[in-house]
Amino acid sequence: MHVDAHDRGMLVARNEKYNLVLPAMRMFHWLKRGFEWWVSSRRCR
Repeated sequence: MHVDAHDRGMLVARNEKYNLVLPAMRMFHWLKRGFEWWVSSRRCR
Protein backbone atom coordinates (compact mmCIF):
# COMPACT_ATOMS: atom_id res chain seq x y z
CA MET A 1 0.00 0.00 0.00
CA HIS A 2 1.19 3.51 -0.70
CA VAL A 3 -0.04 6.51 1.25
CA ASP A 4 0.13 9.72 -0.79
CA ALA A 5 -0.15 13.38 0.18
CA HIS A 6 -0.01 16.45 -2.03
CA ASP A 7 3.77 16.55 -2.15
CA ARG A 8 5.03 13.48 -0.26
CA GLY A 9 4.19 9.82 -0.04
CA MET A 10 5.10 6.96 2.26
CA LEU A 11 5.33 3.27 1.57
CA VAL A 12 3.47 0.87 3.88
CA ALA A 13 3.77 -2.87 3.22
CA ARG A 14 2.27 -5.47 5.52
CA ASN A 15 1.70 -9.18 5.48
CA GLU A 16 1.51 -11.91 8.10
CA LYS A 17 5.29 -12.06 8.61
CA TYR A 18 6.42 -8.43 8.48
CA ASN A 19 5.38 -4.81 8.72
CA LEU A 20 7.37 -2.25 6.68
CA VAL A 21 6.76 1.49 6.97
CA LEU A 22 9.15 3.82 5.14
CA PRO A 23 9.19 7.53 5.97
CA ALA A 24 7.32 10.08 3.90
CA MET A 25 9.47 11.16 0.95
CA ARG A 26 8.84 13.33 -2.06
CA MET A 27 10.28 10.55 -4.25
CA PHE A 28 7.41 8.17 -3.37
CA HIS A 29 4.87 10.80 -4.44
CA TRP A 30 6.49 11.14 -7.88
CA LEU A 31 6.89 7.37 -8.28
CA LYS A 32 3.17 6.92 -7.60
CA ARG A 33 2.23 9.67 -10.08
CA GLY A 34 4.47 8.11 -12.72
CA PHE A 35 2.96 4.68 -12.13
CA GLU A 36 -0.60 6.08 -12.35
CA TRP A 37 0.28 7.84 -15.63
CA TRP A 38 1.77 4.60 -17.01
CA VAL A 39 -1.33 2.58 -16.06
CA SER A 40 -3.72 5.15 -17.55
CA SER A 41 -1.74 5.32 -20.79
CA ARG A 42 -1.92 1.52 -21.13
CA ARG A 43 -5.71 1.51 -20.59
CA CYS A 44 -6.32 3.96 -23.42
CA ARG A 45 -4.84 1.61 -26.04
